[in-house]
Amino acid sequence: MKDLKLTGGTFRVIPRAVKALNHEFVANYSTFDLGSSYATRLAGRKAVVPIHAASITKKRYCATSGSSIGTAGNPLTVYAGAHCAFNRSMAVSSSGGHATDIRRPSYAETP
Repeated sequence: MKDLKLTGGTFRVIPRAVKALNHEFVANYSTFDLGSSYATRLAGRKAVVPIHAASITKKRYCATSGSSIGTAGNPLTVYAGAHCAFNRSMAVSSSGGHATDIRRPSYAETP
């Protein structure tokens, strides 16, 4: 299926100091993401329907440091949207409302 795209990724953070004295550290963590998109036609216009799941393991982690207060990382988050072409080169995204050039989407296959 050439119109279906699958994506995935990992983000790894090493232990980092809580304060400048380097006496206390925040633990390391990794997050994993999965996504897919499907290119189709809606009402005769090019359209792409993406879905993306971030932090799929639901693991708890401390996302920030640099003060005595840490911030919890985002839990499992799912994003979905639709991009539909209104003319030959531009589309409007329902997920962000920004114009996008659909001839070169960021999630296109690489040759």
